[in-house]
Amino acid sequence: MPRARRPVVAIVVSGILALTLLAACGGGGDKEPTTAPPPPAAAPLPPAATPLPAPAEAPTPAAAPTPVVEPGVTLYDDYGFKLRLEGDVAIEASGWTAAEPDTSQGALRFSFRTANVVLIWVPSEGATPQTRLAQAYNTVQAAQPGVTFAAVSEGETIVSGQPGVYGGFTASGAADTTLGGLIGAWNCPASDRSFSVIVTAPDAATAQLRFQYLLSNFECAS
Repeated sequence: MPRARRPVVAIVVSGILALTLLAACGGGGDKEPTTAPPPPAAAPLPPAATPLPAPAEAPTPAAAPTPVVEPGVTLYDDYGFKLRLEGDVAIEASGWTAAEPDTSQGALRFSFRTANVVLIWVPSEGATPQTRLAQAYNTVQAAQPGVTFAAVSEGETIVSGQPGVYGGFTASGAADTTLGGLIGAWNCPASDRSFSVIVTAPDAATAQLRFQYLLSNFECAS
């Protein structure tokens, strides 16, 4: 795969990806329960009620973008795309080619059900999903020189109605620890941006389940 152009904030980027892979290799995330916990008790809503009624007074403008947390759902829609996740998920945003994220570039990092996730967006600049996939894979490898990577699969997918591609890999670290990973890439033509998502988990099956969930719950800007 072609070598990716180094982003301006390479040190920050490498740190994000290094922490993601180290957390997965070391099993630092919360373990997924074997049985689903009982849902919290809640007072029943009237038939006409909605979970999030609009406030009567004018809303106070937010000082900084934050995820919208609905009951049992985290909705991230700060930079012209939407990502919906079950549960209360802590999402960290940072710049990718600049110090701070904005609508043209940035990265999200979070843990989700024992998987570690990095979602990246940059201007498409005519790049194909295949090019962005290769760039993301090269970036992951460069961020972890002490880890042995092996590509194991590739294919095509659909994300928010747009054609995309994916590639699977394994990463072997210290103490014979091997994790599974998947990278997906696609373009959102309406906003002229390319997106890449990197998912790593303690095993390939978990990585695949989380990867499919994320792609199914992503929306390009309308």
